Amino acid sequence: MNIRTERTRAALIEAFVSCIKEKPVKEITALDISSRAGVDRATFYRHFKGIDEIVSELERAQLEQFRELMSSGDVFGEDTINTVLSQIDRINKINKTAMIISFSAGFNEKLIGIAKEYAFDAWRKKMPRASDEEVELALTSVITAAFQVVAKQADKYSREVIVRYINNMINGIISMYR
Repeated sequence: MNIRTERTRAALIEAFVSCIKEKPVKEITALDISSRAGVDRATFYRHFKGIDEIVSELERAQLEQFRELMSSGDVFGEDTINTVLSQIDRINKINKTAMIISFSAGFNEKLIGIAKEYAFDAWRKKMPRASDEEVELALTSVITAAFQVVAKQADKYSREVIVRYINNMINGIISMYR
């Protein structure tokens, strides 16, 4: 892809992100995006088949960033929780309810799948008395709780309180199966 093509695609994606801050994805048109990006509608269609393709590209980029984050080290502790919450915040900045409403129905499940992929073995070691199903359930519960807190309650509680709560939840669950 040449530089001009990359810049145009980036401008269209940026325009899309700007649009979803104002209205639901289902109400956004190619004309909305192209106008905001300063190009004509035909240019939009040269780069994307439709709105769904932009959504897919944003999802792919977010999932890739989340995978990199999860593969970068220890899956326990406040530093990791802060890092994961920062990633969730980044996703949320696209749209306050992006993880729940704007992205595809399976987006949360994909994020949870990535987290499980990188954290399951570490959780398994810390929970020797738990079955694999209990480890998976515990991990899924913590991840889902973190996503929900950030998506729906982040304005209500400080980052410090959220991190402490999630860390305590992790430690409490793990202690039940040591």
